[in-house]
Amino acid sequence: MNLFSHLISPAVPDDVFAPNYIWKGSYNYRGRKQPMTLSITSFNSTTGRVNVTLSNSNLELLLSGVYKATEARLLLLMYQVKYVNQGSQLKDSAISPAKIMEDSWTMDGFVSAEPDGSTYVFQGFIQGKDYGQFGLQRLGLNMSESQNSTPPQLGTNSSSVAIAILVPFFALIFTGFGFYLYKQR
Repeated sequence: MNLFSHLISPAVPDDVFAPNYIWKGSYNYRGRKQPMTLSITSFNSTTGRVNVTLSNSNLELLLSGVYKATEARLLLLMYQVKYVNQGSQLKDSAISPAKIMEDSWTMDGFVSAEPDGSTYVFQGFIQGKDYGQFGLQRLGLNMSESQNSTPPQLGTNSSSVAIAILVPFFALIFTGFGFYLYKQR
């Protein structure tokens, strides 16, 4: 990517990891893509502290880190692992809570905005034995946690921008027309 394309790419908001948003995507484990969901459980906009729950079909990982908005970078450290399906047989016995804790499992990645300006991608690498790249896309609010709350209003919508531009424009036109009629008397 050249410098010019970086300058015209949409900016990532400081609150891209606002609470209750979910991110869906996948990670590589032993060369195979595995689906995962990242749910934002808390975010402090002052300090950048982010707490998330990463879940796949067998495990749930609790991660915490600091989002550096100036770099659009988030490093998440895992602090707790638990099985989601206690009774089910794990597909890969190498993925166990003890093994993940032993490997000091971390996610290190950057957030970028897609050209449409409203879609955000978090991608990078998982540091742990047999892990590789990950990629997640922010989909929206986690409906199970936000049923009783209204979604936060982020930015402005197109109708308020249109009104802010058109009202002064029409006011100038009507003023000019009024002045023209006044001079024609």
